[in-house]
Order: sequence, then C-alpha cells, then structure tokens
Amino acid sequence: MSDQGELYAKSWILFHILDRFMGSREIVAVRRRLIVLGEQLRSRKGRTDPTETFYTGSRAEGMHLKWSDADAMCINKNVIVTCPDNYIFSDQLDSANKTILIMRDASSRPGYVNLELLHLGQRYGQHFQHSIIQVGDVYFISSEIYKLAFAEVLSEAHQTNVDINGPAVTLRDENSSDLDQAISFPCYNWPSEANEWMSRPRLSGWPNKALRDQIVQGGCHLVPVGDKTSGNPFLQWRISFTTAERKLIYTLTQVQFLVYALLKYFLKQISGMLKQMLGEADILSSYILKTVIFHAVEITAASFWQEKHTFLCFMLCLKILINWVKAGHCPNYFIKNNNMFLGKVQGENQRKLLRFLTDLHDMKWGCLSVGTFLQPTIGDLIYIVRQGPRECVLPPPAQSENERDFDICHNVNTSLLEEIKRNIEFTQENSQFYPSQLHPEITKLSNRAKLLIPPLPYAVFLSFLCYHELGDTRRRDTALIHLRAVKYDEEQGVGEHWIVHNLLGICYEMVGDVRRALREYKDSLISRRCDQHKNPARERIDRLQHS
Repeated sequence: MSDQGELYAKSWILFHILDRFMGSREIVAVRRRLIVLGEQLRSRKGRTDPTETFYTGSRAEGMHLKWSDADAMCINKNVIVTCPDNYIFSDQLDSANKTILIMRDASSRPGYVNLELLHLGQRYGQHFQHSIIQVGDVYFISSEIYKLAFAEVLSEAHQTNVDINGPAVTLRDENSSDLDQAISFPCYNWPSEANEWMSRPRLSGWPNKALRDQIVQGGCHLVPVGDKTSGNPFLQWRISFTTAERKLIYTLTQVQFLVYALLKYFLKQISGMLKQMLGEADILSSYILKTVIFHAVEITAASFWQEKHTFLCFMLCLKILINWVKAGHCPNYFIKNNNMFLGKVQGENQRKLLRFLTDLHDMKWGCLSVGTFLQPTIGDLIYIVRQGPRECVLPPPAQSENERDFDICHNVNTSLLEEIKRNIEFTQENSQFYPSQLHPEITKLSNRAKLLIPPLPYAVFLSFLCYHELGDTRRRDTALIHLRAVKYDEEQGVGEHWIVHNLLGICYEMVGDVRRALREYKDSLISRRCDQHKNPARERIDRLQHS
C-alpha cells in the first residue's frame, strides 16, 4: 500500500473509532436537542426565577465521556449591561425593574472591562448590593465580591462545599462529582473589541454571514473574573461569548467535531505529564483547544475536512497550537488582541511546552498512543483494528454508546417530569424548540396564540422520539405503551387536552400503524374544547387518506 493509501486507511479507522466512542452524528444531534429542550422547559418552569440557565461544557456540546464536564452559566435576568454609546431599547429595560450597567475601560488587555452602575433596579439581591464599590463619584460592581457572595448563596442553598475557579463556582457533592456554575450578566450589544471578528477574511466561508449576524445580534455576557496580568482585577469582568461558541460548535461537520473531541482526548492523555513538567496541568485548557479548532476550520477549505484526512486535520490543529506556543501568543477567537497565553506561557515554561509539543508532533501517529489516562489508547485501538476483526474495537451500539444515550434520554425525561408542574406553552416565536413532528400544530397558531401541552404526555412523547431516532424499537414501543396509558390520566389525559390524541396519532404514524393514527386524529376532533380552531387533526386525516 502506498504511503498516501495507508494514511487514508488509518485515518478512516481513526474516524470510525472516534465516531463510535465520541458519538455519531445522529446521537450527538439527540444529545444537543435534549440540552436545548431542557433549557427551554426549565425556563418555562421558572418564569419568576431571576436567573436563566444556559448549559456549557462538553456535555452541552454533545460529548458524553467520563471526563466530559456538565457545566452551566446562570444569567441574571434582572441586570442588563450596555456598551458605551449603545442605546438600550425599552423592551429590554422592562420598566424600572432592571439594573443597568455600562462597560468602562479597565486598563487591562482587551476583553476585560469594569462595570459602572447607571441605574439600580427594584429587583436585586443582597449579594449584588454588597458588590457595589464607590470610586470617586462613580459606582462600580466588584467581580470578586460578587463572585464570593454568589458562592455563599450556592453553598447555603445546596448545603455543600464550593470552590471558586475563574468565573465559576464549583459545587462538590457527596459523590465527589463537580458542577461548575458561572454567574453572568447579559449584554445585548456587540462589543467593539470584537468588531474585527465580523469581517475578517475567511478561506472556508465559515461561519457564514447569516450565523455571524445571528451571533452579533445575540450580544455577549459578562462573567466575574479579572485580568490577572493587570494591576487591579478586583473590579474587572471578562467579556464572554459562551452562547456564540455553542452555536459555532453545533455547526461543525462530523469530521470537525470529532477532531475537536480528539484534541480534548489528547489533552487528557498528556495532562499528567504537563503537571509533572510545568507544575500545573491547566496551562493548556480545553478552551484553548476550542479556540484552535475554530481557527483551523476558519482558515481551511471545507473540502479538507474529510474522513480520509482525519489525522491530517488533527495534526494541523496541533501545529497551530505549537506555532502559538512558539510565538507566546494565543489569540482569543472573537478578540484576537486578547493573548490568552499572557502570564502563563512564557520563559522556561514556554520553552518546555514548545519542546514537548514539538516532540509529540514529530511522533506522528505515535502521539495517539501517549498517556495513561484512558486505556487502551486510541493509537492502540487503531493497531488492533488493523490486525484483526474490527468488531473487537468497534462494538455494536447496543453494547456501548447507545446504552448510555438511552439512559440519558430516560434521565432527562424523568427530570422533566419531576420539575415541570404546569402545561408547556409553545408559540410561533419559540418554534425552534418544538419537535418537527408538531409543525402542523404550531403553524395553525396565530401570532399571539399558544399551544398548551400537558407535561406528562409530552415527556413520554419525547422519550418515544428519542428512542425512535436512536433505533431502539423495544424502548420506543414501551414508550408508546406508556403514552397510551397516560391518555387516560384524569388531569393530563385526553379529557382536557385534544393534543394528547395528536401525540398518539403521530407515534402511530411513525411506527406505520395508519389505522390507529386515523382513529386518534378523529377522536381529537370530537373534543369540545374551545380551542379546536388550533387543531390540525382534519388536515392530518386528509393527508393520510390521500397518501
């Protein structure tokens, strides 16, 4: 076999090993859908809650491995941050309830600001009030005081110990599993420091203009951590693009996503060596690797990211990282003048890290066999596959990855049942959060109308959809049996909700039972509820009878 042919063959094996153990395109899509649905349903449950939850970390991105983190950003909805010279619209202000802050220069590297208090709203917690610091005639919010106060609130609420790491507070439960929660303030403006990102040249055309516009319109967030290399981080807040980053991750192709996962695996494998060599393991963070993959995708043609190039794509990313270490400059993806290596990768540490990464790069395929955190290594798996039956390394989904994802579906839906105590509301405005199977119901709504779905049958319906998409017909059929039982629930069954008939009809259609589907749609029309004008059951019946 030619060198190129061998490279392609080994890259194909590498891709499918990653696809099996990191997650196939379909499974990753299901995981992400559950994350977004969980956020939406949690938001509807806690309408009076002053915070909104946005899930971050590897699990929110679609990775479910034993080192994957499940983190969250808590967004304080009672506070709005604005950029200088930007106008706050009245619908964002929400009368006098909102507290208004404005970004001010912090005499630090780009990406860090001070937050001046312009208006103190009617709703604010004690930890916010204690964070107000007067400097001359101006009032600022101290990131350090605010973070410490937030940590105390969490510790008391959860009756557990907490640690502070950067902008996040880490909860430690009795099982020693950690959950990082970062508090943040929303900003509906796009900071001028990131203007270059909007128009920089892109060989790949990624992200496209539509996505860039969407990200810019979404603004950013401010998280409580200062620039440690500056003279006074006590007041400083970091501009965060967490929500934008998740949007970008969701648009990566499967090859790009798996190379990103491989980079995170690689970092885990060498973390022990980094700690021994440099005295700390987090001198290279997973966030830096996310920055690497973003830059790599942006500067290369889309045609480069193919299964047969998987290893070349990984080596390109490693080379980008090496060049940054050599220069001592790691540019933040959104604010390129923010050097994320500042204060970390310099002097002797920089020389050691450069030599270490260069040696790994020169090992070529051998670098995938380095490390002991996970055994066997990916390099070992590639060798085993080339020597014998692939099934030894690539077990059927039912034996490995899918079993874990079935449990995820079950656990998520169980949590939803425990948390949601009221009907779920869908409108045309939040149409991005409903399953595509409910498109006829949503399109019949007028601009301000709402579709109400009781939580119990909806959670079982979601279980059915998850198992159907994952190909587990046994658990899918079990979910259908449960949905038939829920149909007769006094409070949440068909007695008060014609939509439950429709949910059952959709499920019957998906399993090919047209007769029962028609019966459910016809029964749905019999309901004498006053909102029958929203019911598309007649259209569903006509479609089935003429198909």
